[in-house]
This record gives sequence, C-alpha cells and structure tokens, in this order.
Amino acid sequence: MNRKIKKQNIRIRILVPLGVVVLIMIGVMLYALYKNQERSTYEIFQSKVERTGLLFVSELKANARMMSSMIDLLQYDENLSHAWLAGDRDSLLRLTAPLLEEFRLKYNITHFYFIDPEQTCFLRVHNPSRHGDYIDRFTMRTARSTQTPAYGIELGPFGTFALRVVHPWRIDGELAGYIELGEEIEHITPKISELVDVDLLFTIKKDFIDRAGWEEGLKMMGTSGDWNAFEDFIIIDTSISDIPSEIKHFLKLPHEEHKLISEPISAGDFVFRAGFSPLYDAAGYDVGDIVVMSDITGASSSLRTFALYLSGFGIFLGLSLIISFSIYLGKIENNLLKANNTLRNWGKELNKSYITAMKMMKEAQEAKKKVDETNRKLELS
Repeated sequence: MNRKIKKQNIRIRILVPLGVVVLIMIGVMLYALYKNQERSTYEIFQSKVERTGLLFVSELKANARMMSSMIDLLQYDENLSHAWLAGDRDSLLRLTAPLLEEFRLKYNITHFYFIDPEQTCFLRVHNPSRHGDYIDRFTMRTARSTQTPAYGIELGPFGTFALRVVHPWRIDGELAGYIELGEEIEHITPKISELVDVDLLFTIKKDFIDRAGWEEGLKMMGTSGDWNAFEDFIIIDTSISDIPSEIKHFLKLPHEEHKLISEPISAGDFVFRAGFSPLYDAAGYDVGDIVVMSDITGASSSLRTFALYLSGFGIFLGLSLIISFSIYLGKIENNLLKANNTLRNWGKELNKSYITAMKMMKEAQEAKKKVDETNRKLELS
C-alpha cells in the first residue's frame, strides 16, 4: 500500500508541472496561430481599402480620358463653331441637347457647359435657364491659366460631387472659350463596390458644403437627407440602401476618432470592418472619405470555428502527451519497483547468509575452545 502511494506521488510530482508547461506552450502556440489568422483577415481587408482608393482614381482617369476625347470631337464641329461665334444660344442648345442625352445614356455624362474666355457661363446644356454666372472652379481656373485641358472631381453649389473636364476651345487658332463636360460620381460607386466586394459610403466634410445649397439640391433632385445625421460630414453617395444603426453610431464619432477604430463592428447578425480612403478634390483638398465596409460575417465565423478546432486540437494534444508520459512514467516506476524488490530480496538473502556465517563462526570458535581445553587436559595428564 505504501509503495502504491509513493508510486502515485512520484507520478503526480512529475506530471503536474509537466502538464502545466505543456498546456502553456500549446496555449501560446494556439494564440499565436489565432492572432496570425486574425491579422491575415485584417490585412486582406486593408488591401481592399487600398484597392478601392486606387480603383476610384483609376476610374476617374479613364472617364476623364473618355470625356477629353469627346470634347476634342466637339471642338471640330463646324455647326457648333458657327453658333458659338454668332452668339446664338438657342441654336447651340438645339445642336447640343440631343448630344447630351446620348452622352447621358451611353456614358453617364450629366454636365455640359460652354464658357466664354472670361469664365462666364454662356450655356448650360443640362440647365439652359441658368447662364451668365461666373465659373470659378479649380478646373476652370487651371484650364484658363495653363491653356491646357484640366480635370478633377469638384463639389458643386448643391453639394454634388462631379468629375469635370475643361478644354480651351480654339477656332481658327484663336481662343474662343471653353467646353466642359462632367459626370456625377454615383455610377462609379456600384462598379467599384462590385469589383472589390465591399459596401461604400462617400462622405463630404460639412466645412466644404453650404447647408442651404445642399438642401436646395436635394429638393431639385427629389431626394431627402438629414444635415444633422452625422456630426461633421454628410453622405453624398452609398452602395447600400439602409445603413445599420451600429454603423451609423460608429460614423457619428468625430472624424478623427472613427478613423482610429480597427475592431470589427457587430450589426445584428452581421459583422463588418470599416476603413477609410481619403477623398481629394481637384485642388488637392481632403474634402471627405470613401468609407469602405466589408461584411466579414463569414470570415469571423470561420475564425471562431478555426479557434474552436485549434482549442480542441490543443486539448487533445495536451491530454495525449500527458497520458503518454503517464504511461511511460508508469512503466519506469514499475521497473524501478521491480528492481527495488529484487534488491530487497538480495538484501534479505545476504542478511540470512551473514547470520548463518556468524553462527558458523561462533560454533567454530566454541569448537576451537573445546579442542584447546582437551589438549590442555591431555598435557596435564
């Protein structure tokens, strides 16, 4: 019984610290694997944010080249040149209104201007009743100062964001004025959203928008909006019809604070990551953000499943190691006990032999004494 107790104590003394060390090592390994997987999913999302910004710029350049080619063709249309030189706004409108409709249907072009050399609008083909105003946009100023084509995205007076391309218009080698084409960026949003597999929100800082003009623009377009929905920006375009309340709460944080948040956002049964790509206008001002939202519900679920499998594997591995060591130590203990028993048996035999030898020595001594005494008696007689 004592031997069994000693045997268990020896095993416990070895297995308990060994088990703790093994479990700690496995736990550290599992945590490192989990964090690595989590970092990998985050890096994939960050690449989507970067790709969104690059695709947006690339799409703007491609559309600007397309509009530049169209303006080049318009400049050589003799009918347009004659109407312009004659100052005949009605004829110019009659010639260009069908063109704008075709441009709108085929290429999403929504703005068409004829501007005189002094930057005064002669004709808005898309809004002919408005003319005679001074055009002071960056693209217009750049085209006039450099006498070369200029393009970029700019905010309009009604809070709309449009890509504008402005070309100097020369007739017979003389500067006659400027032709401008433009497009709202709304049609770009779903295209990029589909390509990158994300949801997008285009936001503009309120510092760059006149509230009255923005609200007037909403009425003109027959849409609605809430200026007070967010603290320091408005949403001008989005690829989703209904923004989850959790996302709205996240966006309501001050601009510089919500940029720093990198943790996933839970919205009901869904999990999102949100990132930001700066939105620059033609003049290089940071006027807002492209908010990139990625539904990572599947990835998050997979990560949890991955963590569960890792934990199960870690527990199985740890228990397997402990059981294996326990069996191995048990065999060692049994061998030690057998050896110990053998040694004890040898000790008993040696002890018996020693006692027997001592008895024999004692008997020999007594026999010697008797012999010596007998010899002495014989000598005396």
